Amino acid sequence: MACASEEEQYQQWLAQINQVCGRFNARPLEGEFFGELETSYARSLKLSTVTAGGVNLFRSRHEINDSNDAWFYTVFQLEGSAEIEQDDRRAVLKTGDITLLDASRPCSIAWHEKSRQISLLVPRQIIEQQCRFQEVSCALTLSRTLPTVQLSHHLLMESMGNADLSDRESEAALEAMICLLRPAFQQRDVAQPRKERLFRNVLSLIDDHIQSESLRPEWIAAQSGMSVRSLYRMFADKGWWSPSTLKTAVSTCAHKCCAPPAMMKSWRALATAGAFPTTAIFQPLLSNVLASRLANIVSAFANYFFSISR
Repeated sequence: MACASEEEQYQQWLAQINQVCGRFNARPLEGEFFGELETSYARSLKLSTVTAGGVNLFRSRHEINDSNDAWFYTVFQLEGSAEIEQDDRRAVLKTGDITLLDASRPCSIAWHEKSRQISLLVPRQIIEQQCRFQEVSCALTLSRTLPTVQLSHHLLMESMGNADLSDRESEAALEAMICLLRPAFQQRDVAQPRKERLFRNVLSLIDDHIQSESLRPEWIAAQSGMSVRSLYRMFADKGWWSPSTLKTAVSTCAHKCCAPPAMMKSWRALATAGAFPTTAIFQPLLSNVLASRLANIVSAFANYFFSISR
């Protein structure tokens, strides 16, 4: 914490969370802390709007034992992003996404930058009845592109804004949201092996931090809980050391930085020839810092890929 006042705000925010959402603990992350909590009770709809940044909120067995676990948290991401973990799953929520958390099992929510989300408390018996007492999958990202997710968001917002809802109407709205999301909650991700999920998480991490000065293989590996060598090997096993794939990667960098077609064409030619972007190649388009950043990460992967292909 930067100062006493920030530490005080941090403790006050955590105390509010514990009072409203059940027992949690927290640890600060890099960057400035921000934390606000607003509560809203629309009859049967018990809502908490959390605005947070630079903090990791978590719930271990210790907190669970001291708290009420008769709930599920349905998390609606409103702004920014959040990393949510439970049951060896990791969901990265972006604006409009939804996920489900079980209050009876350990979980973690990390906000690296300021973001906002609504946590809707759903009684366990409603989830169990709607899902016919079958297992539900928590910490899965329900994409904002799904029609049922969009309808649930709309229904939540309409219910929050209607002060005239009766008890029966608010309960019906709650059950309707869970009914809409039930097929997604009950999907199985066993068909996607752990390595595949990890690979997709790494790709999302790179995509989300493409302009971050910390984006280096060492940082990606640390954030993903693996060694740098394992990170390289994972990409190599996917065939990402081939010239054709590197060509796509370089073109993607160009696209993200709004490169003109002529510049993209020159990068494709370099990749096809087995050469890799250097800072000088990126500088005509980007700042020195960003040019160096993109060049370093592409070159680091490229050097390893070609060393193992010889």
